[in-house]
Amino acid sequence: MREHVQNLINSLSPLSWEERLSALGVHENVVFSTSFSYEDQAITHAIAIQKLPVRVFTLDTGRLFEQTHETFQNTCAAYPDLKIETYYPETQAVQTLIAQQGTNGFYDS
Repeated sequence: MREHVQNLINSLSPLSWEERLSALGVHENVVFSTSFSYEDQAITHAIAIQKLPVRVFTLDTGRLFEQTHETFQNTCAAYPDLKIETYYPETQAVQTLIAQQGTNGFYDS
């Protein structure tokens, strides 16, 4: 396994980041998580315009800024062929956590 990883690193190292995405896009099961930051938007753009077979997903924790939701909507509008999967926390688990630790309890763990 390590040899495979080292070969991959060696083959990707001389490439630009866009070329690296293209090279990785030919592999199965490549997944990209976006938070809609500037860097993630650049990667999403490259995935979309190159039509790379990369699964794109995001996490909606229920605590995102409105600007993040706007960026999400704008991204979907700009790249209608790109499906961005959204994952949410389990409602009951969040309610239990908040009941036990308060709204910002996760900062203390």
